[in-house]
Amino acid sequence: NSSDMQILFSVGVDSDFRVVNVNNTCIIELQKINDNINETDILGKNTYDIFINMFKIAPEKYDIILGNFFQTIATSSQKEYYFTYKYKNEEIHSEIVLTPIFSKENICVYIHWVSRDLTFRHKVLNALRESEEKYRNLIEQSNDAIFLFYIDHFELTNMRFLEMFEYSKREISSPRINFIDLSSPKRREYLPE
Repeated sequence: NSSDMQILFSVGVDSDFRVVNVNNTCIIELQKINDNINETDILGKNTYDIFINMFKIAPEKYDIILGNFFQTIATSSQKEYYFTYKYKNEEIHSEIVLTPIFSKENICVYIHWVSRDLTFRHKVLNALRESEEKYRNLIEQSNDAIFLFYIDHFELTNMRFLEMFEYSKREISSPRINFIDLSSPKRREYLPE
């Protein structure tokens, strides 16, 4: 699944944060953005040129990347963050993990960058939220009483249900409410205990 594909490259810790290592997965993913990209376009280039000039990321987004580089160096620890940017009118969502790599003298000399593309997952979750919202609206606006009783409590009730049985949302959520209590006294003898 390409949404789980990881892109990896290493950035040298100098004033320009130049790319010193790039793997094939990174090149394959970057070719989806620009099919003319190859390893020599990335290696030795500073991150500013790559992100601002090559991929047209907004300067304020590059400042976030740079800030995370500096924080990784300052704390000498791995840094995880989520990053969203626009590319070709599409919003791209990524999970980034920056890991400092140290010399024998315990000086941070590289930062490994691992990125997971979460764009597809983000789209699926948004579609799910929209679907849940439509479903919830349909239930709430129904003229029929609708409920979902699960194990020993009401998971879901709509307004018509509450009006029909003369309960508030809070009352129906109470563990003291028993489903059998809502049935007519004549029918209770037929219900299992």
